[in-house]
This record gives sequence, structure tokens and C-alpha cells, in this order.
Amino acid sequence: MLFSSQYSRLLTSPVQISLGTITALPDESQFNRAFLPTAVLLSGTFKSVFTNRIPAQIAKNPDIAFKEVSEPTEMIVISDGDIIRNQVQYSSGRSYPLGFDKYTGEQYGNKEFLMNCVDYLCDESNLISVRSRELKIRLLDRTKIQENKLQLQLANMILPLLIILGIGVIRGLMRKNRYTK
Repeated sequence: MLFSSQYSRLLTSPVQISLGTITALPDESQFNRAFLPTAVLLSGTFKSVFTNRIPAQIAKNPDIAFKEVSEPTEMIVISDGDIIRNQVQYSSGRSYPLGFDKYTGEQYGNKEFLMNCVDYLCDESNLISVRSRELKIRLLDRTKIQENKLQLQLANMILPLLIILGIGVIRGLMRKNRYTK
């Protein structure tokens, strides 16, 4: 479902982290792995992790209804928990939107990805197609706006007032006719 870029590398755990790596230029020859999976969809039946670990009297208890193997199901496994974590500016206590990188100012699609995952797991596939639609915002023609600026301003200021006055006059005449009889 989600993959890394074509310039990736794999580090085995535990990894020693140093602040000196920030200033050093990375060695491009180390980034020789491409498209490593970071989120996968698993489907099928799964064996319980508690099989052969709990006492038999608990496993056979009908009130508990322990199952060694699950029913056919699906799950999404994501390798990094920070995908659902907002960045926070601790000095002001301000939290940024999900997927927003405060250092680069870019908005990534974390929220949309997670919402689509939840919708898929809830089997609401119609919502995914509705959410993935894009709306194109048509911008106004700046040259036409500059040419007709005064007419547009007058139309937007005076026309609503005239409509409201017209409705008021019509209602006043209708009331006058109704109560003069």
C-alpha cells in the first residue's frame, strides 16, 4: 500500500544516532534499495498469539469463547507510528495538522491515507471514491476584473440592496392591501 522512494537504505536495529549526521552529506552509494514496503494490507485467517499460552480451563471456557484461528479478516500494518502523529510547537502549544511538516511547510497526504484505510477496513468503498475526487477551482480572469472593476463593485454593493428594498416594498404593499379591506 505504501512504499519508500527509489533512494532508500535499510538499517538494522539497533542503530546508533548522532547529531553529526545532520551536517554530513549522505553517501549516495548507501541508498541502493528501492521501494521498500512501509504499509501492507494483510487478509486471510490469522493464528492467535495466545494459542498454547493460556491454561486449558480458560481456553475451553464458553464465556471467554477463545479462538485459536480467526475468521477471515483484513488488517493494515504500517511500519512507522509517526504517520498518525501531529507535529507540535512546544513553545506555544500549537499543534500542526496531520501530515504537515513544520520545517519544510509541506502538507503530505497522511490524513487522506489513514481515512482511506479506515474506510476500506469498514468496507465502505463508496466513500473512498467520493473522497478521492478532486475539485478544480476556476480562478477569475484578472484582466476582465481590472477592466470592469467599477461595474463589478457597484453590482455587488447596490444590487443586493435594491433586491432587499424591492422585497420590502412588495411586502408593504401586500400588507396594506390585506389590512385596508
